[in-house]
Amino acid sequence: MPVKEIIKVWDSGSIIKENVKFLMTPTKDVTFPMTNNVGTIINDLIDTYQKITCAGIAANQIGYNKNIFIGKKYDEDENDDFQIYINPIIDKVSEDSLQTGPEGCLSIPDLSLNIERYDKISVRWYDQKGRKKTDKASGFISRLFQHEIEHLNGKLMIGGRIHSG
Repeated sequence: MPVKEIIKVWDSGSIIKENVKFLMTPTKDVTFPMTNNVGTIINDLIDTYQKITCAGIAANQIGYNKNIFIGKKYDEDENDDFQIYINPIIDKVSEDSLQTGPEGCLSIPDLSLNIERYDKISVRWYDQKGRKKTDKASGFISRLFQHEIEHLNGKLMIGGRIHSG
């Protein structure tokens, strides 16, 4: 499968309106059993993730309007141990557990912002066989999960709670 190009909001300082419109369109849920097309999307996510230095990629960042992202499983690992998250949802947040930290985004190159996120969350998603998975996330993985779900919901990090650039 090919490594896909990341859809970016700007290039050489100029905003690419059609890319912004696409990235701000909420993705569609995956139904099971998965189609061959969804299998292709997952393979493209894996191939792209393994070639680009990053913590995660949402399907819409590589041109697909499906509710899937790939991301690191653990804070400490390199990019070798990843997870495919299909139809991911944050079920619960710990309101009193906030973290503020720097975030970058493949779709918004050359920009890093300090963004406030929940530190402790409960999450749910489906694996490639349609099995429901649940877990608790904190630290970097919590931040990653929230960032990628925002992508899938059509939100960009430049529209959230920003503290400083």
